[in-house]
Amino acid sequence: MTLSNRIQYIFASALILFYVIGLIGLNLHSVQAVFKYIIPFNILALCILVLISHKGWNTRMVLFSISVFLLGYGVELLGIKTGVIFGEYQYVKYMGPKVYGVPLLIGLNWLLMVYSTGNMVNLGWKDGGIMQKSLLGAFWMTFTDLFLENFAVSNEMWEWLNPDGGIPLQNFVAWFYISFIFQLGFHYLFPNLKNRFAAFVSVLLLLFFLAYVSWPVLTDFSINK
Repeated sequence: MTLSNRIQYIFASALILFYVIGLIGLNLHSVQAVFKYIIPFNILALCILVLISHKGWNTRMVLFSISVFLLGYGVELLGIKTGVIFGEYQYVKYMGPKVYGVPLLIGLNWLLMVYSTGNMVNLGWKDGGIMQKSLLGAFWMTFTDLFLENFAVSNEMWEWLNPDGGIPLQNFVAWFYISFIFQLGFHYLFPNLKNRFAAFVSVLLLLFFLAYVSWPVLTDFSINK
């Protein structure tokens, strides 16, 4: 099953509306709790949409998806148990069911970001080599995480256990290296894959997290003005 171009356009338009509503809802105290409960369902639904938009499912794509899911989950498991990879942190409320303290959705989240970013890079830099594309993809994923972290902590998805509660630089360094490895695998296996819907999702997520982080500044400016 794949999504036709027309259906992808409809879903893309609906996602823009959904994320605008989500941005507003997560910043309104009267309905904030309701929107927080929607977060894990959103991650699951978005990943399903992106995966079914892929054309030409085969053994390679199945094995890639399973591998990224398991490795993404595994590195997060090592992360919370040791604190060595990303720093000291733990998952809190709004990430769905956990196994050994790690939400199963985190594996899907890694797959979603790796696949969507890989397609975005392939579309934007058609003549780049595997190494160059992988570096660009790793930078994009790490830049996205810069804003994702603020969103996740604010919405009780996970929390950092440092004395000051801040996000350690170690987290972003680890994100870059892990993202680079995943991107290497993607661009080696799918050097010419150009899923426009997946690329759109990659950009949408970055813009959403950036808008969420900017919301207090923008609303304060509007009020004062």
